[in-house]
Amino acid sequence: MICGKWKKSRSESHRRNRQHQQQQEQPLAAHTYGGVAKLSGHRAFKKLGLTDDEDIKVMLRGSYFWKVKSHRPQKQRLYRLQEDGMTIWFETRFKKAYSKHVFSILHIESVRDGYQSEGLRKYGSCFPEEQCFTIVFRGKRKNLDLAALSVAEAQRWVRGLKKLMTRAEAMSQREKLEQYPFQARHYGPDKNKDNKMSFKEIKNMLRMINIDMNDLYAYKLFKECDKSNNDRLEESEIEEFCTLLMARPELEEIFHHYSGEDCVLSVEELREFLRDQGEEASLQQAGDIIQTFELNEKARQHSLMMLDGFMMYLLSSAGNVLNQAHTEIYQDMSQPLSHYFISSSHNTYLTDNQIGGASSTEAYIRALMKGCRCVELDCWEGSSGEPIIYHGHTLTSKILFQDVKPTFQGCEMSETLSGWLTSTPAFQNIKRNDPRTFYHRLLRLLLDRLVRTDAEYC
Repeated sequence: MICGKWKKSRSESHRRNRQHQQQQEQPLAAHTYGGVAKLSGHRAFKKLGLTDDEDIKVMLRGSYFWKVKSHRPQKQRLYRLQEDGMTIWFETRFKKAYSKHVFSILHIESVRDGYQSEGLRKYGSCFPEEQCFTIVFRGKRKNLDLAALSVAEAQRWVRGLKKLMTRAEAMSQREKLEQYPFQARHYGPDKNKDNKMSFKEIKNMLRMINIDMNDLYAYKLFKECDKSNNDRLEESEIEEFCTLLMARPELEEIFHHYSGEDCVLSVEELREFLRDQGEEASLQQAGDIIQTFELNEKARQHSLMMLDGFMMYLLSSAGNVLNQAHTEIYQDMSQPLSHYFISSSHNTYLTDNQIGGASSTEAYIRALMKGCRCVELDCWEGSSGEPIIYHGHTLTSKILFQDVKPTFQGCEMSETLSGWLTSTPAFQNIKRNDPRTFYHRLLRLLLDRLVRTDAEYC
């Protein structure tokens, strides 16, 4: 059931949905950038292992969602996954003009279903909770709160986005760089969309894909690729920069040592390399590595590995010196919370600096979702005597204590360790009420979430 004030915009949305559903799915084509063919959609999804995934197919066709950001009715927007498997495209309308926007899967921090954001708790009551979800971005970009036409469609997108995020997290820096020239045409560092990038935009690109590089070395590569000497890299020059960035001379030396003059690794040569690294590898295991990481189809058919495939393997999680099985929790987690070291937060409510930053319940959600087990409730007495939270004697904004309680109730504790602590400073600022009365008010607000023992103020 959707509120009446949204029905007018919904009728127009139904018409657009019917038109959208009648469109035939277009084949995924290869793209070029700087004269170099990029991955076609089919190949991109094959690499991601999502070729036949039904959730991804729905995302590729696109879906209409309401963007929930106020009590005012909003028109639906079409959101669609692009063929690179890493970009979401959507269209907005300002007055009578349409504009197209995109964001990258790499920019997403998490996806939450239901009313698990400050925005949806405030403005999402017009929509069933099962039809709502939130895309949380990295950095300071605001959350994207969306409402779907159906529960099934919302679930498709939540599952699909999480699958793409999992694949993106497993990508090596090399794989991210291979996809980046396609994405740079549409969003991110190339702000003016002229297919040219300044050194500042190049640094933003490196930051986005988590490459921490010395500025002097990055600038040296930049000038080396700037053949036009105009302090901007054009299409082919961006390709060359990415190629130089991916170069690993030490890995090339290892490859040529084992491959010999033919510059390809056979199954036997790859097994020899693995055994020299202390692994008890068989021919079958070496062959499986080639089938998984070799990019050249002909080489893969003949069970041969070229330099790019060898580097792809070494730079992937499979080539990591850390055994990935050791990243799983194996310790006894049945002990009392006080028996463990835990993640704790300070000034949890702040989203910015502690002088004039904004206080938000969203900050509590993010902390708990990341596994924080101790949050700070910096409580002060409000103008009418009610508890409020802010950084006292500063210009930070204030939030009501009672608005924070639903945050604790709504967070999916199953995703983190059970149980959490609150840190509440001593109330030296209480003027209107007796401190004992103030504590009782806090206890009433947290009663169903609190582990209590007998104390003088109870």
